[in-house]
Order: sequence, then structure tokens, then C-alpha cells
Amino acid sequence: MKVLHVIGSLDSGGAERTLARLVRSTAGEITHEIITFRVAGWLEQQVRESGVTVRTVPLRGRDLRQGLGLLRTAIQASEADVVHPWMHHSCVLTTLAMPAGRPVVWGIRTMAQPWRERPTTAAAMLASVVASRRATVIVYNSHAAERSHRRIGYPAATGVVIHNGYDPDALTATPAEATEWRGAKGIPVDAPLLMQVGRFHPVKGHRFLLQVLQGSDVLGSDWHLAFVGRPDGVGEGELRAAAAAAGLGGRFHIVGESQDVRLALAAADLVVVPSLWGESFPNAVAEAMCCGTTVVAADLGDTREIVGACGTVVAAGDREAWADALRRVTRSHDLEAMGRAARERIGSTFSIDTFTNRYAAVLERAAGRGV
Repeated sequence: MKVLHVIGSLDSGGAERTLARLVRSTAGEITHEIITFRVAGWLEQQVRESGVTVRTVPLRGRDLRQGLGLLRTAIQASEADVVHPWMHHSCVLTTLAMPAGRPVVWGIRTMAQPWRERPTTAAAMLASVVASRRATVIVYNSHAAERSHRRIGYPAATGVVIHNGYDPDALTATPAEATEWRGAKGIPVDAPLLMQVGRFHPVKGHRFLLQVLQGSDVLGSDWHLAFVGRPDGVGEGELRAAAAAAGLGGRFHIVGESQDVRLALAAADLVVVPSLWGESFPNAVAEAMCCGTTVVAADLGDTREIVGACGTVVAAGDREAWADALRRVTRSHDLEAMGRAARERIGSTFSIDTFTNRYAAVLERAAGRGV
């Protein structure tokens, strides 16, 4: 079976990393090909090493008709059994360009909250409601995402939930690697480290977290805070000023986006995911747990199901609740034990094998080859 994936880019987002895991894990069973709309990002080399062909169909700067024509030609040339676009923009454009009769499996990996999105994203989300009726199958990465899309008009009959899957061994770093990473970033090796990983976007809650930390007793005076990511609507200068106002001073670190996130996560004592809205199945939560790092995360999407009893889930945007949670967790003597339990939970409940087996079965059925 040959599957053609269509996605905006192969940068470091959650959908992109999940696609990369899928193609690497099933390369021996499924022939994969990927079309991106922008020049492929740093994940391209990873998927190419699995024997996957990656092509770019540049749509920016073209009118819609011309762009759809280029995409249609690329889809026809691939001769794939199934076409699998990822995220709303790609799903709508791919469905409009699809030759008649070709199975199309949508991949939806966020909540349907168009009133909170950027205008272009909101427009794509709303346009996708009508186009979704042409999808053979719609794969959601969380039950919460499926419910939210059904509320705006997505069909119920074609939806299926497949949670993300992970290989904890692939995300494990040695203590020596974690120590080396800290040293390279100027973070004291023996200091307790609170970390947030992800782009600096308003929805991710970096500003909110720094507001929570303005309470002088929230973090002990020995804790350091590291933000690992890149600016995307929130600038580094703004974050540094807020960290200074929170009294962090030299205990605050901004680290650039990392291609090997396992090193950063393994170097942390506690990972926070204080997103304010929009999370469906946050990779940041599961990846930290894979690394054996304790997590405090916002109660969004299926986060509570991911964490179980192996971490702390807090109401999104509730400053008092977050302050209380961080006071308690940062003073706990059970962080290492909780981290070990978290790693075991991901390996047993959200394994890469379960993810790939379920995904392969859905793609086979869509191609008309399954039961």
C-alpha cells in the first residue's frame, strides 16, 4: 500500500513529529510519500532516511486555482492508494484538489475553536466543515478533538480516535548527556530545573506562567526556569522582562529550539505545560513523561487521560490553582518516582506499536484492503 501525506511543512510541530514517527515505524510495511507546501523543515532528513520521498508544492504567492492545479497534478502523479492530509489547511486544499474516487483520510490534531484562532486558521477550520463530508475517514488524536469538531458540524460516522504513540527508549537520554546539555546552556548542573518546551506563542502560556511565578513563595530560591523554543508571537525581550519582574534574575534561561528534545527534557526536574486553550493531545506532556520527567499540565484536551495518576493536571488559566500546584510539586520528594511511573505509563498505554498498528489498519480499510 502506498500513502501520500500532505502537510504544510516538516518543521518541529506536534503534527510533523507524529507524521515522522508514523512513517519511520511503518516504513517496512507501507510506502510513504510526503508533499509539503513550504520548503521542508529539519524533520525532512529524518523521514528521507526511512526511504520516504519528500516533495514541495509551493502554494504561497499563487492564486488558488493555479495552486490547486499543481496539487492535483502531484496527487495524480503519486498513484497513491490513500491520500492523507494533516491539519485543516492541508485537508481542505487536498480535498478540493483530489481526483474523484481516491480515498482521503484526514488527520485532525487540534481542537475546533475557530473563535480563538487567527483569521486564516479560523477560515480554514470553518471551510473544512463542508469539505469534511468528502473524507473517507477522519482521524483525530483525542476524544476531545473529535467532540469539538462534531459540535461545529463534522460527520460522526467517519471519525476515529487514535492517540499519539511513543517509544520511551527513543526519547531517553543518559544522565551524562543531560549534564552536558545543562553545561552547554549555562544552567548549573546541581540546580533544580523547571522547564517549558514549545514555541513562544500566546496560547502556550509562557506569559501566564511568569505571572504565576511572581508570587515570591511559588518557587524556591534555588529553582531555575528554562524556556526551550522559538518566538512565535511572544518575543524573548518580553519574556526576559517578565522573568525579571518575577524575581528570577539569573535563574531564567531561554534556549533555542532543539532538534533533539530528549536532551532538554532529560535535563529537567519538572516540565510544565501551562497552555491556555487549544491543546488536543499535547506532545509536550507525553514526551516529557517518556523521558521520566514529572509533568504539571493544563487540563485541556485529553491531557488528564495521558497523565493519569503520574503527574498533576491543573485548570487552564487559573493562576491560584497553578501557584498552589507548583508550590506543592516543587517541594515534593517524589519527583523521581513520579517520573519513573510516568515513563512506564506512556510505554504501556500510549506505545508506538499500538499507534502504528491502529493507524495502519485505518489506512488499509480506507484503501479497501482491510476488513
